[in-house]
Amino acid sequence: MSYQSVVRNAANQILTNQSIGVKISIVEGSITGTAVYSETHTITTNANGLFSLETGGGTPLSGTFSAINWGNGSHYIKSEIDVTGGTNYALSGTMELLSVPYALYAERSGNSTTQNYTSDGTFIPAAISNPSPSPLQYLQAIKYCADLVESGFSDWRLPKQEELEEYIFAGGTIPTSGITTWLRVKFNPVIFSNSTVNNGLYISLDENYSSSSNIKPIFVSSSNSSQSNSLTCHCIR
Repeated sequence: MSYQSVVRNAANQILTNQSIGVKISIVEGSITGTAVYSETHTITTNANGLFSLETGGGTPLSGTFSAINWGNGSHYIKSEIDVTGGTNYALSGTMELLSVPYALYAERSGNSTTQNYTSDGTFIPAAISNPSPSPLQYLQAIKYCADLVESGFSDWRLPKQEELEEYIFAGGTIPTSGITTWLRVKFNPVIFSNSTVNNGLYISLDENYSSSSNIKPIFVSSSNSSQSNSLTCHCIR
């Protein structure tokens, strides 16, 4: 499983170009359950405070990653970070692992795309669905996500602006190159210059989505759009 994390210190400052120590544990059964696997990494953040690691590719402390029974109840990721690069872990968090490792995930869903990001050292599992089979208008896209059942999950929804920002700036990529997709966000538009958005057009919309005049585009291309336009839809959970 690949993980990407933006790390902040206790003062909420992003730690850039800094060597850190990371301990990852897979906990089974409950948030306070038994760690069935744990490993450590020493890694350096980039200029944006981002680091990437491969769970299962670190230095094992206990258990065997390949032996984890992912079908045996719920699983949780516990992340611990030492911002000085050692093993005196001060930042930690445990979150339920709602997306599953790639092999099992692919078996269930084909090619749905997962992405993980963190805030203040805590991993937050997230997933983006496959594209809708056909372009949809905005209100159709809301219903499509609400009705979507994919990878065994039925809690899909349109992303909001803050969620897409976290996803993109943590180094995520939109699953299909050059697409346009719907986005539920606050009123003000935001301009993305990050190339990972693949020149797609995202539509920002006030939470009061009954008012079409509140639609503002997030420009990663020179186009504009409206609720009546039909766009490819991606959902998140």
